[in-house]
Amino acid sequence: MTKGVQRKLVTADLSNKGFELAYADHPLDAFRLAVSLKPNLVITLLEFDSLSGLELARALRGVDVLSETPVVLLTNHAVEGMSEALPSHSLAIHKDSRFAAKLADALQELGFSTASKS
Repeated sequence: MTKGVQRKLVTADLSNKGFELAYADHPLDAFRLAVSLKPNLVITLLEFDSLSGLELARALRGVDVLSETPVVLLTNHAVEGMSEALPSHSLAIHKDSRFAAKLADALQELGFSTASKS
């Protein structure tokens, strides 16, 4: 998928469901943004050129106000067997043909409503 397309698709879907969104293009910027905003949820890529999304999730666990913030890590790779490597309150989703449904299921599992806002 072309860079940025997935973000646009996820943004449209989550905005339609009433989520307020903020963005960062680099994990260090995402960390700073999360510390500043104290979000209810962080969705990030697992793979980055430098710091990984997994390292970002671990770093967030070290901040008291973010230690239990759910982190959803998106990846192009299979996620079977990955759960034991993930920090608490984190889960990974494989970006495949069922991605949208998997993301909706994950959000519901984490306690977020995924019903569209009218």
